[in-house]
Amino acid sequence: MSRLDLDMSAAASQLSDIGVAQPEAVAVLKELHSKYPLALMFVTADASGKIVAAYPEGYSSFEGTYISPKNLRKPEFKWVFIMVEVTNTFAFTWPVFSPNGGATGSVSLIFEPEKLLASTSVLIPKGSDVSIEILQTDGLYIYDSTGAVTGYNLFTSPGFKQYKGLLAFGRKVVSKKSGSGSLTIIDSTTGQTVKKEVAWSTVKLYDITWRVMCSQVVP
Repeated sequence: MSRLDLDMSAAASQLSDIGVAQPEAVAVLKELHSKYPLALMFVTADASGKIVAAYPEGYSSFEGTYISPKNLRKPEFKWVFIMVEVTNTFAFTWPVFSPNGGATGSVSLIFEPEKLLASTSVLIPKGSDVSIEILQTDGLYIYDSTGAVTGYNLFTSPGFKQYKGLLAFGRKVVSKKSGSGSLTIIDSTTGQTVKKEVAWSTVKLYDITWRVMCSQVVP
């Protein structure tokens, strides 16, 4: 997250000098993509929030789509609907300011969590019952290494209503920056009752707060 913050801030600074809609802006996006090749795309938007440049080149058709709020003043993270074929996409957006401090637009990283964050699964021993989940404090699952719940909201998605224990545990997780505990759930693939031990900590960037959880099935 710190590296991403530095890279996006540097890109925003470059775009401040050259402009978000100039042809040279694509070169800035191309450089970002070389550092984060698993990203779906990088885009710039003008002060109204409308995309004016995109990279890779195949995504130039998205120019004209609105991606960020008007006159964005601080970085934001949100779910975005960018195409029918890929429904689970999120955007990290950094504001771009003119040399005199006026809001001129933004630069965004648009990604699929299961691809950009898939490197975390390398930490999981093969054949183990360990999983990693990233939960936003509003209940939105940003990432699940099993792929079962990515993009769903623990507190608002209807499918979770019957799992009272999971909901209670989720509220505990979002209320504390770190901790551990256990819960009993129904495995969605086997239908069997399983017990899990869970530990979590917090990753924070600006107003973005994630709970990173590591869980393991225990006897």
